[in-house]
Amino acid sequence: MAFLNVANNANSTLLGGIDSVVTSLVVDPGDGDDFPAVPFVVSIDGEIIYVGAKTDDTFSSLTRGYESTTPTAHGNKAVVENRWTAGQVLDLQRLPNDTYLRGRNNADGADLDIVKINATDEVEFGTTVAAIDIDGGTVDGAIIGGTVAAAGTFTTVTLDDGQVIFPAIQNASADGNTLDDYEEGTWTPALTFPTPGDQSIAYNRQVGTYTKVGRLAHLQLQVRTSTFTHTTATGNLQITGLPFTSETLADGQVAGSLFWRGITNASYTHAVLVIGSNAVVMTITLSGSGQAVTGADEGDAPTGGTVHFTGGIAYRAAA
Repeated sequence: MAFLNVANNANSTLLGGIDSVVTSLVVDPGDGDDFPAVPFVVSIDGEIIYVGAKTDDTFSSLTRGYESTTPTAHGNKAVVENRWTAGQVLDLQRLPNDTYLRGRNNADGADLDIVKINATDEVEFGTTVAAIDIDGGTVDGAIIGGTVAAAGTFTTVTLDDGQVIFPAIQNASADGNTLDDYEEGTWTPALTFPTPGDQSIAYNRQVGTYTKVGRLAHLQLQVRTSTFTHTTATGNLQITGLPFTSETLADGQVAGSLFWRGITNASYTHAVLVIGSNAVVMTITLSGSGQAVTGADEGDAPTGGTVHFTGGIAYRAAA
């Protein structure tokens, strides 16, 4: 419920008596203007009455016996007063839900909305509040601790529980100095050829983990096959299942480290993980002294062998 309004020296007398149940009353002619805008309360004898509507000298939408007082009949010319009540004082102490605690501007005397507990139980500052000093820093914005983010500037941030929680869905920022994501998880690496044909691949080890900080994704993997056969598959061997698409770069590639078994090509002595631009798969790329860099294709990973890859790669994700 909103705060009740009050007015100085607002008093009158009943124009005609009322019983204990009626929900309207009339005060002496012209006195209605002395009372505040609704809602407000009036006291008549020992009863407090809530007034929900006022038209000139007629008060209506009454709640009788307000604040646990007893509804009683009141005679003609009984005194009607707008007085402070215990309930109003308690409301100031506990700040009713979704109602601002108000202050006054020192410069011009204007009323200011300062702070409230809003309808979703968040601490919300009024739009006139420019900044809040908090132990050496300031928080600027509308809401702290809710679904609407509040910008902040702090000299030092101490986390007693040692945790910073990011939303499950990234709130991406174009600002290069803003950390907008952190995520840890698992993924399932799988081997395939661009044209699978009759490939048949089974695993006795198939594990992937990742940590993403901002746009930088760190991936680790371990794959060991129990079955690896193909006679009609073609193309460079790929690892699929990556949790993040790589960023788009002109002729861009990123390489990662690889411990490997199951690649057979005497001219090439090194194999690395490679992810290209705007890609969701990695390839196994071979290199050797005096040799052109090339992808490991179906001939380099012969059918019937055992393939074992353990490695890691870090790349910038598209988001």
